[in-house]
Amino acid sequence: MSERPKYLLDADTFIRAKRQHYAFDFCPGFWNALLRAYEQKRLTSIEPIRDELLRGKDALADWIKEQVPEAFFESVEDGNVEAAYARVIAWVEGNNQYSRAAKQKFVSGADPW
Repeated sequence: MSERPKYLLDADTFIRAKRQHYAFDFCPGFWNALLRAYEQKRLTSIEPIRDELLRGKDALADWIKEQVPEAFFESVEDGNVEAAYARVIAWVEGNNQYSRAAKQKFVSGADPW
């Protein structure tokens, strides 16, 4: 039998959930389900996402600090991951259809990861 897929969550998954449909006070079950899915090895995220979310200094950042195990956010210190990141950055930098400001915004967050 094959393994069930593991999903990698981006920052927007957390941010939109908090802002739109799954506010902490309205739908705590959503946030508990994320933690259960992590415990079942069904989903994860990466450290640059954690860093970006913690910059928010809001209820989401508090939840990350207080409820989410640090291991939920996996390290990106891996030769293959770092090489892929470098290719993404090179593509962005070499692409002239985006403004310098847009490029800087993209590479300053977790998006390229």
